[in-house]
Amino acid sequence: MLQKLKKIELLKGNSVAGVSVIIKADGSFSFSVVILQKKKNKVEITKRHYGITTVEELMKVLPSSLPVQLVIDGKGVIIRKVMEEKDSSNESLLNQVFPNSNSSEFYFEKHKTEGDFIFISLIRIQQLNEIYNLFNDAGRIVVNVSLGPFLINHLLNYVEANESIIEIPSNQLQIKDNLIVEINRTSNQTAGSIIKVGTENIEGSILLPFTAGFCYLLDLFDETILPDNIQKQADEYWNKRIFVIGGWSALVLIFILLLVSFLLFDNYRNQSNDLSYKVSLNTDLIKRLDTLKAELKLKKEFFKDYNLSESSRQSYFADQIALSLPETITLTIMDINPLNKKLKENQAPEFNRNTILISGITSNSNILNDWIKKLQHQKWVKQINILNYSQENAVVKGEFKIELIFN
Repeated sequence: MLQKLKKIELLKGNSVAGVSVIIKADGSFSFSVVILQKKKNKVEITKRHYGITTVEELMKVLPSSLPVQLVIDGKGVIIRKVMEEKDSSNESLLNQVFPNSNSSEFYFEKHKTEGDFIFISLIRIQQLNEIYNLFNDAGRIVVNVSLGPFLINHLLNYVEANESIIEIPSNQLQIKDNLIVEINRTSNQTAGSIIKVGTENIEGSILLPFTAGFCYLLDLFDETILPDNIQKQADEYWNKRIFVIGGWSALVLIFILLLVSFLLFDNYRNQSNDLSYKVSLNTDLIKRLDTLKAELKLKKEFFKDYNLSESSRQSYFADQIALSLPETITLTIMDINPLNKKLKENQAPEFNRNTILISGITSNSNILNDWIKKLQHQKWVKQINILNYSQENAVVKGEFKIELIFN
């Protein structure tokens, strides 16, 4: 559920800070920061800083209100190209880099490349936590972390020219089919290549933080399992955003509902005043209306009591009776739901429900009996009673009257 909410533009926001941390050979850090803003369908750089060497200087240019997309590279970040088997587990992939290692001591990621190979990038959890704590202690919110230069894979589709070599600080990347296929570590800490994305010219020194922020705004990240402390802070950030945005949305909605309610109330009040005036001018019509309503109610109750307003199967029953009728029997009367007794003046009729009275003539009683037995096999027939059968002699046809009770 939270993953779906993260894709909502209003919740995600339109600004982000991409930060790269390059770990130098002596263990010191080099920071680069890019502040990105999304306007409609265009991503723009509002601020860029690189070559920052102290945490104090970094925090001066890094707004505390923006989520931080962190990229870590350099010493301590191990990158290996390995073959991925069909059922390779994370443990087996890690052992290809560090045999007999404990996976709980490392945070690692998998990245696609050509053929059956993948890149594994990993860092010790202890070292990652030390870098994360630099931001956490300064009140900055890290919502995602990536290792190495592999986020650039997501950017290559947006690069205007097809690049085969991209140089960034400490790395030379070989590109093929919009994927990084080889990585050569270098000691070069200069700006490197210049990549054009849209109208922006991106120097190699800020390519990693730019890509991190770009992937956040366009939701291009690969799904990874973050370390517990970073995941917890990220979830807290998103929950806070949901609470704040949801609270403001609720207030706006309440205001709109109140405004609509007021407008509706004012409209209905005016209509009520107008109708009250018309009612006062038409008292006789109101009385007549009450009378008609009473009559309508009485008729509705009548239809309800006798189920006359509901669709019935009576036509079906009549059709089945006619379909089963032998040629030697002639029907003279078929009365469905007959009157229980003769009508009297000012008395509501009473019907004999679920009953069909059938009268007819036949040459002999055996034919009638056979037909009755045939009808009794119908699922909807509950009972058949012979009310009358009379025949003067074998030449004259007999007259009968039967009562069929259906379910």
